[in-house]
Amino acid sequence: MDDVVKGRIRLALLALALLLLAGAGIWWGRPAYRAWKQRRLLAQTQTFLAKGDLRNASLSARQVLSLNPSNLVACQLMAGWAEKAGSPRCWTGAGASRRFRLLRKTACCWPPPPCASSARPIP
Repeated sequence: MDDVVKGRIRLALLALALLLLAGAGIWWGRPAYRAWKQRRLLAQTQTFLAKGDLRNASLSARQVLSLNPSNLVACQLMAGWAEKAGSPRCWTGAGASRRFRLLRKTACCWPPPPCASSARPIP
């Protein structure tokens, strides 16, 4: 009887250890997975741009922004496309002020596109 109980205790401890190990892997692996996913989507965006497929390039860039709204490369691409399209509201909308501050902090994107000066805040 003691061997059966000891075997069950060992099995329970092993299951607990595996559960803790899986939880730790998910906890620390998720940020690495999100960073990898952003890099992969940005690489896809560049590939689609090289092929001239603007529809899929835009989709990939929007997916990057949905993962990380502060991603500078995706933000620059979307702002550039909005400027090329002649969008008068390219710097308005949800998250526009955050993206504007982000781009302003970097020297590579300053001054902002012409549509930024004509943008009106959303009431």
